[in-house]
Amino acid sequence: MKVYTSSLFLVVVLLLGGCTAMTSTGIKNVEQDAITQTLTQAQIEKAILTAGAKRNWQMKVVSPGLIRGDLTVRTHQASIDIRYNERNFSITYVSSNGLGADGNGNIHRSYNKWVTLLDRTIQKELALTKNP
Repeated sequence: MKVYTSSLFLVVVLLLGGCTAMTSTGIKNVEQDAITQTLTQAQIEKAILTAGAKRNWQMKVVSPGLIRGDLTVRTHQASIDIRYNERNFSITYVSSNGLGADGNGNIHRSYNKWVTLLDRTIQKELALTKNP
């Protein structure tokens, strides 16, 4: 009976450890994603705010060229900074809760999915924006 219990315990530990490893990945930052149209900073800001709202991010303009985005999904929370100018924009990880960020650049894969979807939505909003 002891061997059975020990074996069962070992299997459960290995399975739980495997699940954690499979859901963790490197933190994705979007570095200087090019803006191909000629747009004003105000138009770019509006496109980013609109894209964030479409993806349920709470967006706040911190200063010209910097927006802070916060997303809460169930018990998970992530914060990002979006820096932008007339040529490009970047999305950078700030902090998170409940996403298993380990301090070594790893986080739950859902964070990267959320950032990828936000990046694509920003690109779509920029493409829909008309030149001044």
